[in-house]
Amino acid sequence: MTDPDIVIRPFLARRPVDAVGYRGHDGVRDWVGSLDTDMRISLNLHSIETTGPESAVVEAEVFFERQGGRTGGMTWSVWRFAGGKLSEAIGYGSKEDALDSERGRWH
Repeated sequence: MTDPDIVIRPFLARRPVDAVGYRGHDGVRDWVGSLDTDMRISLNLHSIETTGPESAVVEAEVFFERQGGRTGGMTWSVWRFAGGKLSEAIGYGSKEDALDSERGRWH
């Protein structure tokens, strides 16, 4: 499903000065491995806006539940594809920021 050189940068991981990025198939494994095994993640897809022949802005509501606590909310990310496989998934703080990144204004 993913390009061998995939890059994943979740929005929450990008906020600190030392932004976290996951690269390649090993990076995807590291990202999945970093998730808490007691955590339940739910995703409610709201929209997919095609922004180019191989890119889209994905808007979804994502919640993380663990031991009775629930966090999360709306998320926006740019998904880019190469050769029919996901090559990049970058999270943003708003839909406007995600769309601006597709227009080359912010990344």
